[in-house]
Amino acid sequence: MNLHCDLTVQCPFLYVSPGSYEIYELTPGQIQTDINLIFSCNHPEEAESFYNSIALSAQTLKPWQWEGRTILPSKQLKWIKGASRPEKQADGTIVWYGVVLDVTSRKQAEAALKKSESQYRNLVETIKDVIWSTDE
Repeated sequence: MNLHCDLTVQCPFLYVSPGSYEIYELTPGQIQTDINLIFSCNHPEEAESFYNSIALSAQTLKPWQWEGRTILPSKQLKWIKGASRPEKQADGTIVWYGVVLDVTSRKQAEAALKKSESQYRNLVETIKDVIWSTDE
């Protein structure tokens, strides 16, 4: 799916930080030339929620927030979190002022913690069964 802002036409990036390369493996110039380069990085399972979140922000002019997976040009999978504030201009276009962050480490830590908690619960349940059966 391609996002066509009335989003593509209306939301070129006026400024892109050099840090964009660390997040997307794309230079500021590449992103400013073709906004769809970023949109095409979205993981296929995340694309719809990404597009819907932008459309909702554009319709309501409420702050945009989104977190999801991206697949970089090198095929590396990253988690990113974006947040911005939309502002409708006199000509009707919408400008978003925001930031995108790499939250891959946090997501990996959350997954490891969830796995550890699951293993702990399984161990406690197993021990409880063993203790229960030996007390009989």
